[in-house]
This record gives sequence, C-alpha cells and structure tokens, in this order.
Amino acid sequence: MRRKACLRSATILLVTVALYSQSKSDRDFRPQIPKAWDDTAVAGMAIPLAPPAPRVSQFSERYYYSIPPVTIYKAYPLVSPDKPFPEYLDWLKQQEPEVAFDPAKLKTQADWEKAGELVFTFALGGYAAIPQRLLDAAAKPPDPGTASSFPRLFIREKGKLEINVAGGPILSVQACSFCHSHVSADGKRIYGVQPTRPGIYPSPGMFGDTVDERRRNMLLWYGTPWIEPDPNVDPEVTSKTVGSWRAPAAADDREGTSFRSPTTIPILIGLRDRKYFDHTGLHLHRSIGDLMRYAVLASGMELFTKYGDFIPGGDNNNRDLPPPTKRLRFTDEQLYALALYVYSLDYPANPNRSDALSAKGEQVFRSQGCGGCHTPPLYTNNKLIPVDGFVVPPEHKKIYDILDVRIGLDPYLAMKTRRGTGYYKVPSLRGVWMRGALEHNSSVASLEDWFDPNRAKETYIPTGFRGPNETRAVKGHPFGLDLSPDDKKALLAFLRTL
Repeated sequence: MRRKACLRSATILLVTVALYSQSKSDRDFRPQIPKAWDDTAVAGMAIPLAPPAPRVSQFSERYYYSIPPVTIYKAYPLVSPDKPFPEYLDWLKQQEPEVAFDPAKLKTQADWEKAGELVFTFALGGYAAIPQRLLDAAAKPPDPGTASSFPRLFIREKGKLEINVAGGPILSVQACSFCHSHVSADGKRIYGVQPTRPGIYPSPGMFGDTVDERRRNMLLWYGTPWIEPDPNVDPEVTSKTVGSWRAPAAADDREGTSFRSPTTIPILIGLRDRKYFDHTGLHLHRSIGDLMRYAVLASGMELFTKYGDFIPGGDNNNRDLPPPTKRLRFTDEQLYALALYVYSLDYPANPNRSDALSAKGEQVFRSQGCGGCHTPPLYTNNKLIPVDGFVVPPEHKKIYDILDVRIGLDPYLAMKTRRGTGYYKVPSLRGVWMRGALEHNSSVASLEDWFDPNRAKETYIPTGFRGPNETRAVKGHPFGLDLSPDDKKALLAFLRTL
C-alpha cells in the first residue's frame, strides 16, 4: 500500500510539474478583450493634422457596431496537390459549411494567434462566386510553385463554392496579407514583411477611365480639399502616367496618401514595441486595443473619417456617412486575434552573419552617434521628428515623444496629405536587410543607394519611386554620406545583421 501511495504521489507530482512547465501559450488563455471602437479611446488616439487641415473626428461607436459582422468560414485551396481537378471539385461540393473562426474553440494563446492569421488573410469584401476564368485556369495542370497564387475557396452553403474578395471602394480593401507578405525563393509565404511582386503602386481602382471618374476617385482616396488647389486631385493624371514614374513593389498609394507621394509598406514584425503607427506617427500605439482600432481603420473604415465637414467615402457630396449596411466589419474577437497574431510575428532567419567586418561596422555605428535615434535593442528611439516648415505646438511636447531636430526630409507626406501630422517617426533598423525599399516614400531601393552621396543632388535618378521627373534629389538624413568607402562598407555589413 505504501508503494502504491508513493507511486500515486510521484504521478501527481509529475503531472503537476508537466502542467507548470507548459509554455504560456499551451495553457488555458482567458483574454480580456477590449472594445475595438470605443468613443473615448478613439478620441485620444490620433495626432492632429498639420495646418491648414481642419479638425479630424471619427464615426461613432454606435455607427460602427451597426455594421454587420463577418463570419469567416473554412478555406480550401482552389488547386488540390493530390486530386485531379474535376474529382476535387466534386469532392468540394460535398463538404458541409464549417465556421473557421469560432472563439468558443480557442483555448490557448497559440489558438488565438493562429485564428488571427485567418483574419490577416481575409478581405472584408466578403464572398463572391468564382469567376469562370479562375476555374478554367485551375483545371489546367499548374506550373510548379504557382498553386499558392490561386485564391482560396469558401463554402457557406453546401454545393456552392465562393472566393473571398475585396469589394468596391466603399466596401473594403484587400486583406492585410495582400500588402504585408511575400513568397520566398523556396516557395514559403512569409507574413508581416514587404511584398516582392509588382503592381502595388499605382493601386488598382485608384484611377478611372474618364476625367470625371479620376476626379471622383482621387477625391475619395487622396483628396485634401482644405488645400487650394488640391495637389492630390489632378484628373489629368492617369494610372498609365503614374505607372511610368516607376516604383518598387514595396510602395503603396493607400488611402490618405497621394499618387505624388506613395508610402513604403512597413514591416509589421516588431510592431508590439512601436509607439506610433504610420510613417507620420498618425496614431498612437498605447495598447493592443489601439492596434485593434488601427486595424478597423486600415480595413477600409478610414474612408469615413471626417475632416471638418468632408468625409472621403461619404454620400451626398462627401458630407454624410453611408448606410452601415454597405459594408462589413470584423468582430472584436477577430480583431483581438488579429492583433495577437501581428504581435507574434518574428523575423525569418537572417542570412547575414556577424563577422569582423560587421564588428567594425558596429564601431562606426557608435562613433557616428547613430544610436541616438536608432537606439539598441529596438534600433529606434520611438520618437517623432518634425519636418522643415512645421512649427511644433507647445502642447505636443508635453504629450508626444518628440525629438525637435530637422534633418531635411521631403515634407510632402507629412504636410500635404490626410496623414500629414508634420512629423515622421524614427524607423527601426531591425530587419533592414530584408526591405525592398527605403525612405518613407520608397525613393531608394537599397542601403547602398541610401548612403550614396549623389542622392542629394538634383541630377540623381532615384532607384525606387522616381516621380514625374527623370531626376530629383532624395534629400534629408545626410548622416553617413561622407563616410570613407571602407567605413561605409563596414556599416552596411553591420546594418544587415540587425
């Protein structure tokens, strides 16, 4: 009996130790989910726009929660790796609908993060019938490595196959993964990084075929009617014109920016440690709730932000909010899972190893005082830097983290757009080795280009976004331009190890 008692005690002890040795993500996770769209929290989230912009306000909590929520169903690949297409299509039509995002089934933090990936890859336009051209393409034997380029299928009703799509400009934008992912050389899709495929800028749908369509679309996506004449509404500019201005895949003229100044798509990895969203620090990042609120805006709702009496996506000449039934929204649980997923993202393995050259580069980094702004270990001081021509209001110095120095950066995005706060945030240098474009508007395509002293000359041909002129200076941030070739080579080697 004593032996059995000892064995029983030992078993209990082992089970107890096993339970406590589980990682946090493997234990039951009972999240305290904040309200995504809370009027009080939303009111204090944004930095005011630079003059002469009017007062900015958001749609109400009541309006937001009157928008129908979306249900995310189980997804299937359009191309099966092991079944002939006709057979696979017949099999799909026999499957029952299955809800993929079900909070009741999420028990651990890892469960929630995995569910957040579903949200990250889902476009809020909802569902639509599969175009025949896609069925025809899928019926042909796909080339190796191209199966992942096909859209996923969803089943909301047995026997009915649909795809997930972004709707028109009032309905939605693409899924987060459309801009924030790329496929590696070995065919693996990596989320949270800049894209490598072409065609992000100019964005589809931003321009129209006629002068009236272009005027209407430009007002919707970029318009700043408080500036006369509005530099971001020029119906004589077409998508073909802008396409000739050349830009890397990492450039995006998202809503609130300008076709004259697209933004560099940010890397989302490490976002948990950032204090501001957007290149201009437009929104504060105080908690996971702020990331949820930012996701609301980034999923198309920022078209309904109110600038004085101007609502970019509004009805009645941009004056009134459209009926909430015109679009869909994510649930608070979906947004919370999305935020957890973004927080969980980590950098892929860095192929650049530390060596004697990079060690010398670290010494150059320190001797040049780079750590003052790009402070280790985040390699950013998380502060805002005002642009030339912007006077920092005294109250801003009390409530925001501001480094009141000017470094000559192009002020267009920060002063003449709907994202123009008068500031740029100090970017992190973590992961700079894998970026496809640098500077806030993707003017340069590599670190070598960024440290090329010729970029400060008007005869310079930008290697990224060029703009309407063949040549232009990429001004600002003169630090490191006068380094010796050896020191510059070492510094670049160090930066690529971060």
